[in-house]
Parts: sequence; structure tokens; C-alpha cells
Amino acid sequence: MKNFFSKNYVKIFVLIISYLFLNCKRNVDHFDYWKNFFIFQDSIKKHLKNENKWEIANGNLNPQKEGKLEKTKTQKLALLWNILYWNTNSEFEIQNVELSHGEKHSTNFENYLLIEYTPSRFNKIETYLFKRVLQYQSKSVYHTTEFLNWIRFFQIQVNPERFFLNSPLGNFLCNVFDCAFELNEKYFIQIFKPNKELKNLDKSFYERITKLLKSKFEISFFENGNQFLKISSQNQNLQFEWGKLLISEYPNQIQIYINFYTKLYGLEIEIQNWLYEFEFRSAGRSSYLKGRFKNIPDYSLKGRLGYILPKQVLNFFIPENINEYMKTFFEMRLRGNNGKGNLWEINIQPYFKYYRITSTIESESPKKVFRFWSTENPQESQEIFEEKFREKLLESLHE
Repeated sequence: MKNFFSKNYVKIFVLIISYLFLNCKRNVDHFDYWKNFFIFQDSIKKHLKNENKWEIANGNLNPQKEGKLEKTKTQKLALLWNILYWNTNSEFEIQNVELSHGEKHSTNFENYLLIEYTPSRFNKIETYLFKRVLQYQSKSVYHTTEFLNWIRFFQIQVNPERFFLNSPLGNFLCNVFDCAFELNEKYFIQIFKPNKELKNLDKSFYERITKLLKSKFEISFFENGNQFLKISSQNQNLQFEWGKLLISEYPNQIQIYINFYTKLYGLEIEIQNWLYEFEFRSAGRSSYLKGRFKNIPDYSLKGRLGYILPKQVLNFFIPENINEYMKTFFEMRLRGNNGKGNLWEINIQPYFKYYRITSTIESESPKKVFRFWSTENPQESQEIFEEKFREKLLESLHE
């Protein structure tokens, strides 16, 4: 189940973030920030993939791969990289740092990536506590609430369709998707259907998004009980429904409710009212964001495996029965990680004439992961779509 969600949702959230980027005012500082940050991220990814540690750095570890990490004095499994400003090839230089003399080296670096795994247990299941800390220093920066101000800026447009299509990113998206727009007194609706241009550009992404859109999902965004955005699959289309009720200029919290239904190998999986919450704080030039799951949703598993065998057959593939496995999956995201659950924090602090942006991800996962959902072992995406929309995003910010 973990693999199914991670593989299929990561690309759909790329689309969501692209809209949040697009809906901002053109800003050279923002252009400079994202251009350098993309180079920063690509340099890290290239280095870690060359070392065969990219999956480990993103929370995917098993006992057979533990030898790729260092063991610290406190028995944690860890890796640390010092990231220097780019060289003549417009890349950042990545340096491996030994942790044998302690675990506080990262405080001396301007940019770094720290990965930690701590063996633990949850409900008698052997697990890893995972922590990923990425620090990036920049001359220009977004404050955490600025993402939501972009949405507010989009909401007040008299003609949001023209505003959207007048940008390089909007033009690109409506080339690889068939676009339709609806506008009434309450909502502005954008509808996107993947087309042949997307398939020709990036076949892997096309297959993943069309597979996801065959499922039914609804992601609703609320502030103070008022819905301002809903993202859903409608007849194998991707739909964005923007509410006209303006969100606050400086919100304290945003709630996101997730509903999901899909069929896999004859089995029907349904999740209802899974709540994720963002908390925002700011003071002067500093800002902070925290996101985490807030409940255990209603969920069910029905149907027959391969349309023939009862769902209980899955119990042969996992260390506990399938109902307990699903219960543990959601409980771990809420109560695992020593009660903190799956946690994402962004802390932005002024540092002389710069800003230091620290992103921290924490989670807990079983050492032995049930991978039934990913047995097809698809080819790795070439990420052509992602590269293209980043290029058009930067053009949109720089216009």
C-alpha cells in the first residue's frame, strides 16, 4: 500500500504545486530562488543516484541495505552530505561526511542533507524511525504563507482563464492536456485530460497519471471551515475547482480532506475523510510551516483477488492479516514516530543577508514492507514532463 500511494501520488502533486507556482505575480526574486533551488535539488539527486543511495535518502530502507549507512555512537544508521555552492558546471558540489566522530557536523555547514534511521518497534512490528533534514541557504526566499497568497491572487482575477493561458506554463499544460474552463458566481473550474502530446513527451508519466485518473479521488482544501479549492478525478479527467470565497492573507491553518477509491486486481480500496493539516506561523522575517495527518480515516477493502480469490489470500503475503495491516498503516502515520506521526516542517530564518531554509521530514515504517501493489515493476520515469514544466514555470516567473 505504501508503494502504491508513493508512486502514483508524487506526480499528481507535481501538477498541484505547478498551479500554486503559476498563480503568483511575476517576481524576479522568486525566479532566482527557484532556479537555484532546482539546480540544488538536481545536484543532490544526481550524486545520490550515482552512489545508489537515492531511495535510502527518501525513506526506503530494508535490512539488506543497512550496510550502505554509517552506524553512529547512538546506534543510529545515518548519512551526511555537505553541499557546496555550484562549480563551473552550474552544479552544487556534494561531499560525503564521515559521522564516526559524532553527529553534530551538520551545524557547521551552510547547505547539507542529513539522513537518519533508528531501529524501533510499533505495535510489536519492527520499524525504522526515519528523519531527513535538508538545509538550503538563499539570498531570496518565499515565506510559507506566500504559497497561499498566490491562490488568493488567482481568486481575485476577473478573467482567470485568460490569466492562466497568458503564461508560458499555462500554454504548455494546455498543449499536453486537453483543457476546458467553466466560470460561475461561486467557482472557477479547470478540467484537464491527458492527450497524445503528453504521451509522446513522457510516456511513463502519461501512463501513471491515466492510471491514477481511473481511480476516484477528491482532495478538498479548507480554511476556517470554508472550502477554497477541490482537486478531483472526474470521468478520467483532472479537475481543479477554485472557490470565490477568499482565503485569509495570513492563515493560521489549512485542512486538507482526502477521499480515495480504486480497484486493484479485483480488490476495491476506499478511504474517506483522511485529514492532513498545515499549521503556519510567522514573526518578522522568520516563518514556519508544519504538516501532519490528524486522524485515522474510514477505510474498507472489498472484492476478490484476481476477481476469483477472497481477500484473505493476501494474508499469505504479509506478517499479519490484511485488515490489521491497513489499520497499522494508518495508525503509524498518525501515532508513529514517538507520537508525532508523519511530520513535515519548514523553518525559514534570516541569517545575515541570507535566509536559511530547513526542511525536516520524519516518519516511521516497517522494516519489512508489503509490496504486493507494485509487482508490475514499471520502468523508471525519465521525468521529461517535470523538467519541461519547471522550465515553463521559470519562464512564467521571469516574464
